[in-house]
Amino acid sequence: MAKELDRLGLPVALITCLVDVGALIGVNRIVTAPAIVHPLGQPSLSLEGERAFRRQVVERALEALRTDVTGRRCFGPTVPDGPCVAWRSAVKLTVQIFDVQSVEFGPRTLLEGHHLVVSREELLDRVGRDPAFAAMDVRLIRPGERKRILNVLGITEPRAKLGPDGEVFPGLLGPLKIAGSGITHVLRNVAVIEAGFVKPSTEGDARQGVLDMRGSIGALSPFSRTLNLVLLPSPAPGVDRVEYIRAINRVGLKASVYLARAATVDRLWHRAPGRPVSENEEGFFVSSRGSAMREKGALNEAARRRSLRTPGMGINRAR
Repeated sequence: MAKELDRLGLPVALITCLVDVGALIGVNRIVTAPAIVHPLGQPSLSLEGERAFRRQVVERALEALRTDVTGRRCFGPTVPDGPCVAWRSAVKLTVQIFDVQSVEFGPRTLLEGHHLVVSREELLDRVGRDPAFAAMDVRLIRPGERKRILNVLGITEPRAKLGPDGEVFPGLLGPLKIAGSGITHVLRNVAVIEAGFVKPSTEGDARQGVLDMRGSIGALSPFSRTLNLVLLPSPAPGVDRVEYIRAINRVGLKASVYLARAATVDRLWHRAPGRPVSENEEGFFVSSRGSAMREKGALNEAARRRSLRTPGMGINRAR
């Protein structure tokens, strides 16, 4: 809407901390804000200090409306005035992809070629210690087995960020920060599934996700063709329903990171954010609904088919 109003001759100033988003939708006047949750506030300040800060942001927005601009321009107070330079132009994401063809439980977790060994005891020790759970179990379910997974709550592709302070799920397992740079390990053809009964609320939002691993119904889901580690939590007595659901989401992400940290270098795709990948260069791109991979010269058909099996509703894919 901001772009269309500006096109009609009505100047618009967008107050946001998401400079990239503002630039993407074509807004020419962007007033930078401190955070998503408080674009016009600053909780770290005193009451009077926050009022002064809010006034400063509004005054900068009014100044932006009075300013003739050519192209996109950012106005303070959180960045210097001038042309908007998206942070993505200065960072680079490297994704290391590991094709997993088989999984089994063993004494310790490691990736041997295309074979993943998972220590059940260590996995449960890492992810199952949460006061929201009375118990936790994990099952391994492979494609083609005569099994049906009930009460599916979430599905995560194993991913981990390298480095001591790297977090592949910022805001969920760590502090909220900019993502999209560094090195990320990905286990392809593996999925972590959280499955467990959640008591419906008074609004009746019962969760009844079902996944068949074979047959005509199973063929409708890409996850009937992945190697699935299914987490089966049991709620602790008296646990709050919302906190229990949040704990289930956390445990799935923790298991995803734990498994991906077992990987070593296999194949590399690089992406320089802010610039599209051409047909004649190596590149890797991940979107919220899937992935597309290109190799030198042409689209690798096998990689494309492999990527189409992974995306789907409910999968967590982070950078």
